[in-house]
Amino acid sequence: MQSPKSYIFLNIAISILFLLSIVIMYNNKEDKIDNILENNLRLSLMQYRSVMKHYHILADNVKNIIINSPEIIDIFKKAKDASKEERVKIREALRLKLDSRYNYLKKLGFKQIHFHLPNNISFLRMHKVSSFGDDLTNVRYSVKMVNKTLQPINGFEEGRVIHGFRFVYPLFDENNTHIGSVEASISSSAFRKILYDTFFSDIHFLIKKDIVNKKIWPEDRKKYYINSAEISTFYTEMSSDIEHLNRIRENKYYIDKVEENIVNNIPFALYDGLHSIISFLPIKNIEDKKTIAYFAIYSQTEEIKSLIFTYRVFNLLLILIFIVIIYFIRREYLAIQIREKIKKELVDLNATLAQRVDIEIAKNRKKEQQFIEQSRLAQMGEMLSMIAHQWRQPLSAISSTAVGLELKGELDKLDNKFVIKQAQNISKYSQHLSQTINDFRDFFKSDKKKISTSFDEILESVLNIVEVSITNKNIDIIKECEDKEIFHTYSNEVKQVILNLLKNAEDVLVDRDIEDPYIEISTYHKDDKHIIRIKDNGGGISDDIADKIFNPYFSTKTEKNGTGLGLYMSKTIIEEHCKGELDFIKNRHGAIFEIALPDLKEEGG
Repeated sequence: MQSPKSYIFLNIAISILFLLSIVIMYNNKEDKIDNILENNLRLSLMQYRSVMKHYHILADNVKNIIINSPEIIDIFKKAKDASKEERVKIREALRLKLDSRYNYLKKLGFKQIHFHLPNNISFLRMHKVSSFGDDLTNVRYSVKMVNKTLQPINGFEEGRVIHGFRFVYPLFDENNTHIGSVEASISSSAFRKILYDTFFSDIHFLIKKDIVNKKIWPEDRKKYYINSAEISTFYTEMSSDIEHLNRIRENKYYIDKVEENIVNNIPFALYDGLHSIISFLPIKNIEDKKTIAYFAIYSQTEEIKSLIFTYRVFNLLLILIFIVIIYFIRREYLAIQIREKIKKELVDLNATLAQRVDIEIAKNRKKEQQFIEQSRLAQMGEMLSMIAHQWRQPLSAISSTAVGLELKGELDKLDNKFVIKQAQNISKYSQHLSQTINDFRDFFKSDKKKISTSFDEILESVLNIVEVSITNKNIDIIKECEDKEIFHTYSNEVKQVILNLLKNAEDVLVDRDIEDPYIEISTYHKDDKHIIRIKDNGGGISDDIADKIFNPYFSTKTEKNGTGLGLYMSKTIIEEHCKGELDFIKNRHGAIFEIALPDLKEEGG
């Protein structure tokens, strides 16, 4: 900060950063609220569909076991061609036969058992025996279509007495002659009650006023419905909590949000700004699939309220931090002005001192270069131990192959194809041993070449060497490779690191005798980085050593002559040479190592 202009620029930059932080925090808060609402809506839909499925199965059983019984069919089949006087007797006989069963079905939530003649005339309403003989053709689409198509229909539909979820079935006599239809219906209030009893949520049933006014008999409308608190164009059921409805009516913000969203005729969820998340589930009628009603499911929550409180606290803290930073910048600016004035007065006196400082700086740089060279030599010595570590697996594979050949020879089961294949394997392992020397020898050279490769290519090369050893120990290798992109890096060195991580995982799983052991290898692309993650279920690394695993000479394999250079050199290769990152992620089930590599195409190296 050398001038007033730089001071002004810094203040502007910090102000912009402050505003940007406010915006980011706000967007983050809104995203989290949206996620909570979405999860709550998903749960409510699942609850609704579960209850609907339950009643569908129950209605099918009612029709098949109770209604379709020979004794009921024998009574009802006579009504189609009977006189008015005869129908009175048939209706009473049918009512008496079903009365006890209907009382039981009411306990299960069924409001209606309603019989209709083939011409859509209401024959018997078990819930309102005195109401019959009315033509349902223009009132009940479901009844009309079932009697026309002779196929069952189910769904939500308006009625003369109540609205409800209806399951309408055609009825036939023993000669398969159509004798009419029957419905088993659950009222919206019964459906709402089973939702409440099952999921302990406060639930309102909302239905459009024009639908109710058009079809419900006036005396029943006054008996069952009152104005909805959520939206003025809907009714709600009389059984709703009046005190709760009054609290809703006072929440103008919430009501405006309901009116804004309800016109879309899709499921949505809102936060009322107090303690509840409300999921609105649209209900479509059978005839034209139009949304005519909603279930509004109120779920108590403190999560969003807590989130908003936290957001406000962070905003306040951010403002305080902003004020403190501006104060210190101002104070530093004034201090710099004083120092600049003193510095100007001492320039001439310090001319010779500057020369001596330049000499000392040059000496220090020379010493630093010497330290770098010494460190390079020390790392070359460490390579010998690392090579020994990397050679163990291919040497073991060669030994296993040789034993296999010897065993087949003793059993006189050798054939040319097997011998050639095993010889090729030994050659491949030997080439890997030689390549290991070359790769680590080239590590400190400045003229090495980057190549274009992919994780699929790298993993294929590594697993060609190590997969047999791992799977022979009954360890599953799980691959979830999403990153198929080509990128530029030092492929051989990345292979060495991955091989080292896989070998470490194999050792842990074997040493600890893990049940159902596995190594999971996954790749993905994120933020211009190519990422590979290696995970095992070996129980993980204890917290007291987790921060030391990348230190040179630190090893947990003292009994196996571990050098402590494997992870240290792996991190050096990935981070210093490949310009990437190698990290350990704590996990109670096992160790997770993650390598993030950039594309080195545009970089020097």
